[in-house]
Amino acid sequence: MAKERFFILNFREGDRGEDSEAFIKSALAHEQIHHWSYCLHDKDVINGHDMDVRKYGAQRCWADGFPGMENYASLQEYLDEQMKQPPFIGDKKEARWYVFLIADKRVSDADISDWFGMPDASYVRMLEEPSSIKDAMQQLTQEDSASVAMERYRYPDEEVRSDFNFREYMEGIKVNRKLERWKRILIPAPLRK
Repeated sequence: MAKERFFILNFREGDRGEDSEAFIKSALAHEQIHHWSYCLHDKDVINGHDMDVRKYGAQRCWADGFPGMENYASLQEYLDEQMKQPPFIGDKKEARWYVFLIADKRVSDADISDWFGMPDASYVRMLEEPSSIKDAMQQLTQEDSASVAMERYRYPDEEVRSDFNFREYMEGIKVNRKLERWKRILIPAPLRK
């Protein structure tokens, strides 16, 4: 693992032209990318968790006094108005592509950002810890703990396009949860290896 870098990124379907998959394939053509996996998340729907997040966002807007809040007599009136507008529970979410990459150790998040037409490197997440690599790979099928907790659609392995056996690779990643936890507590981020 030390000779390679790991990245994950995602973007909306259509953000890279009419044929997003062709765009992804052309971006993957760089010889510094050793292995890749990607999946289109196009079966997710708005659920109760999404609505709770939306309510929380509306509460923050109210608390921060965003423009237009003065038109409502109370927070509840504002929330009621916001919840009458789409999206609603059961509505389909925007489709998104999730791309996982294993690249040469000299590749940076800025390189990946450039190859995938991202506005800047903040849209690309470089992964270093085994737990974050495994979690990112699990995001391809939405079997990561956050997706499970949010009751997201579980994509079958057959929908993941990959140039290697991503399932075997992912399951081979050994994660020492106690060690990971203590590293985060005791060692400053720049010194963790």
